[in-house]
Order: sequence, then C-alpha cells, then structure tokens
Amino acid sequence: MTFHTPLPRLPWFTRELLTHLAPARAALLVMDDIVFCEPAELVALRRAAGGPTSWPEAPGMLWEGDLEGIAAGLTAALRGGGDFRLLCAPSTHALRADHDEYTTFFSTSPGRIAAVRQAMRAGAVQEVEWTAHDP
Repeated sequence: MTFHTPLPRLPWFTRELLTHLAPARAALLVMDDIVFCEPAELVALRRAAGGPTSWPEAPGMLWEGDLEGIAAGLTAALRGGGDFRLLCAPSTHALRADHDEYTTFFSTSPGRIAAVRQAMRAGAVQEVEWTAHDP
C-alpha cells in the first residue's frame, strides 16, 4: 500500500510506520538512488556512528537494538529526497520510499496492511491507488 509522504508531519509519520514495522529490533536502510544530493542528515548520522559518510560508496546503514536510531534514520531518509528501502528484522514488513514523495508499506500480513491503512486514514495521509495498464 502506497501513501503520499506527508513531509510536514514526518515525525508522526515515522512513528506510525515504525509502530507497524514491529517487531523491528534491527533495520537496514539501503539508499537505491540519490536524486539531488546526499542527505546531509544521513551523512551526519553515519559520521556520528563512525561509519563511512559517502552513500554512493556504501549505500546502506544498519541499526541494531536502537529504535531511536531507526526513527532518526528513517526520518532523515524521507526528508532527504532519495530512493530507499528499509528492511526490518525479525519483522516480515518493509518500506520503499522515493524522491517523488511516495512511501510504500509491504507486509505478508493482510491484517497489518489493514491496520496501516486505518492509521494513515485516521492521520489524513493520502493513499495512492496504482493501476497497471497494458503498454
């Protein structure tokens, strides 16, 4: 299910997403494409963690047992305008977001999808309906 990323309300949006990604004791953020420039907040988070600062050279960042770190990284990535994936463990849920300000929540659980949809509707976040067309 895909939503228009509510940039003015990123802290709320991030908390909601993380609630539904649970149990997420670890998360890997993989930057697929940097469209405009390297997200300064993510570079700062990596520098503070002692990791490489160049996203093209090392496109991922891992958090283990640090929910605040996951939240900060997700918020920074959403604000940064790139295309990325957030894969959580041991969860069976994941995120994909892009520079066009769309965020997609993936899950193997229809119940979890319904819960995310309900939370986003309650928060007035616009769901995007994608329809495939023959070429």
